[in-house]
Amino acid sequence: MIRLKFILLILGASLIAQASQRQFYMDCGAREAFAGQKILCQFILVSDEDFVDVEVVKFPEFRGFWSENTSMRQGPMGLAPIPTPKGIQKQVLVGSYIISKMLEKETSEIIPMKITVKSRSFSSSANNANTPPEILISNSLPLRLTPLPPIPKAHHSLIFPGAVGQFNSSQTPITVNYRLEEPSQLRVTIEGRGNFAEINRLPLNFPKDTEIVSSRSFLQNMGDVTSKTFEISLLFKTPPPPSQDLGEFLFFNPITKSYQAFKFATVRFVETPNLEPQIQQRFELPEPEMSWSLSFHSHNLFFFWLTQAGLLSLLGFLVLQKQLKLKQLEKLNSPSALRLQKWAEAKKAQEQGNSEKFIQIATSLFTELLKEKSQSLPIRVVQYPTKWKLLKSSAAGFNSEQLKRLERLFEAYDHSFSPNSSSSLSPMSLQHLESDLTSQK
Repeated sequence: MIRLKFILLILGASLIAQASQRQFYMDCGAREAFAGQKILCQFILVSDEDFVDVEVVKFPEFRGFWSENTSMRQGPMGLAPIPTPKGIQKQVLVGSYIISKMLEKETSEIIPMKITVKSRSFSSSANNANTPPEILISNSLPLRLTPLPPIPKAHHSLIFPGAVGQFNSSQTPITVNYRLEEPSQLRVTIEGRGNFAEINRLPLNFPKDTEIVSSRSFLQNMGDVTSKTFEISLLFKTPPPPSQDLGEFLFFNPITKSYQAFKFATVRFVETPNLEPQIQQRFELPEPEMSWSLSFHSHNLFFFWLTQAGLLSLLGFLVLQKQLKLKQLEKLNSPSALRLQKWAEAKKAQEQGNSEKFIQIATSLFTELLKEKSQSLPIRVVQYPTKWKLLKSSAAGFNSEQLKRLERLFEAYDHSFSPNSSSSLSPMSLQHLESDLTSQK
């Protein structure tokens, strides 16, 4: 029991010693500041610990100041050894603000920042949970706010817009190209370190009969140096002089603790010639046609009718050629043409002395002719039809002379299949028989 109490006493003493080593203060980097002067104020935590947990309970308030929060940190933080006038200390930056005392005569007050700090150890989370947090309020180092001194009589003619800091102009002579009664652009740039927020309008000297159409400005930070550019749109009603000084304004330099004049660069006005209006060829559409007609009559042209005649002749030639081909095919495939071919074969057999083949071909032609003459003839006849059957079935389609020649044909046919037959047809009978067998009637 006594041992436990001793351990708790040692832990409590160590926590009290640890808490007493923490310091939290606001450092503005200067002991004196003029109204309107920009000052960087940093909130610094000093401790012997390597890691701490920080939580902001209340943010600082700057009453009567223009302020800008540039950084703020919370949560686990690591402390780094930094050389200070008091020696090497472990410290960490919690937050930083840029402030400047307003030029108006009103009470200024800085309400400190309040934070909670707790030891942080990444090796044991249990110890972190058991460590009680400590509330710290930032102690401000003495900061004396000094009002600006009165403006010297030598600078009473200059306007003081409230600019406090170090300002300069790196511009070479400014060139403005203009046309009468048309807006022209003027750009003026101011660089340096100071309260650019107070420089909102520039006291510039413009030529006579010049109208300000519009004005705008924008800031650009380049490390420690800030630049502010003003873009002013001007309208010249009368020709301005070739060059003119835009004038100057007054600012207070807190380093030299004196007023200085900021002189603008000289501006040159260059007239831009008016552009000659381009003559554009005007294209006019013709009046719309309400009715349509040919501009000339093609039927009066000789060439038109010649072309029509040629096309008509070509068409007639193609039609006739096709008809002739059809007729030739019909003639070649007609019964009479086929009979003529067979009769030519029969005559050739007769000339060669082959009377048997002649009689067979002639009988075949006669049978086909009978089929055409009489529809009552049976479709199938005997291979060698007798004279009586053929004549009986076709007597109505032949005259007496034709029947006699046909009888002689069949006599020759019968004799041709008889032994020792010497019957033959005379040339006159052959001529008449050819006329009968190959006739289209």
